[in-house]
Amino acid sequence: MMRYQQLSTPAQRLFDRGSKKRNEVTVPYDEAPESFATLVPESGYAETIYIRKDGQYYYVEISQTTQRPSFQAFLLRLGSLLGAIGLGTLAGYFVLTAED
Repeated sequence: MMRYQQLSTPAQRLFDRGSKKRNEVTVPYDEAPESFATLVPESGYAETIYIRKDGQYYYVEISQTTQRPSFQAFLLRLGSLLGAIGLGTLAGYFVLTAED
């Protein structure tokens, strides 16, 4: 358990932003306040932290996720790969069938 007053100023702002919305707040790991970033588990499972503020207890779940590329980015990479394979195959064909 942590007390609200023990949190750094950026961590308090992040906590307040989430508690006002009563919703999930997502922050990139490198932008997370140090008092939260040090608690992030590497396993990907959520870590629950209880914070006491004004006599009330709140829980905060902290986890680390890896962003997947969008479907468009995937298709772009796949297209580039298939194009390179096709051009390489075509170039190999011309090299092998060229007459001296």
